[in-house]
Amino acid sequence: MVRVAAAGERVICLRMRFAAYEALVTELGDDAGVRMTFDGEALELMSPSTDHERYNRLLEGLVQLLSLEWEIDIESTGSVTLKREPFGAEPDSSFYIRHAAAVVGKKQLDLAADPPPDIAVEIDISRERIDKKAVYANFGVPEFWRYDGRQLRAYALRGGKYVEVEESEHLSGLPIAELARFLELRMNRGQSEIARLWQAWLRDRRPPKR
Repeated sequence: MVRVAAAGERVICLRMRFAAYEALVTELGDDAGVRMTFDGEALELMSPSTDHERYNRLLEGLVQLLSLEWEIDIESTGSVTLKREPFGAEPDSSFYIRHAAAVVGKKQLDLAADPPPDIAVEIDISRERIDKKAVYANFGVPEFWRYDGRQLRAYALRGGKYVEVEESEHLSGLPIAELARFLELRMNRGQSEIARLWQAWLRDRRPPKR
């Protein structure tokens, strides 16, 4: 049994085969309390810290409020396991937008038949060991967000590689810097207050209906 000793700790296992990674995913199941990323050679296991989870839940909540206020259908798939040989990943959050209808009611996702999430999010407050952008690019995830505890950056997949963008391509009208500003409010404001402020911001900038 693999165990990550402390919250926020990262463990790297080198020279692992994809079959061994799949077996470990099955062994640990959904209740292991770790996130796994496999880049074809190295496996990273990370146990989320309290700070990590607070940022993650806040960001997910802000996206859900946007879904309601801007009337955009969004299916949140959280830290769903994404794998297609030779890669595997469990994002901190993931969202289907353009393909939301395709995953409604699905208990499991199979990247051989199902589209990847439109947005994958990683909260990497401690040092990143694996190039996660390369993993998600290989899955064909159109948009990748990374928050390091100080800065939120978004990347759009173009020609098989990610390029940084200032506005979300799947949530048109959402400046990434503005979303980051609300994440930073967590340092001195409660989640409920942030949600109310965010809701007011969204209502003032609601895109016209198409």
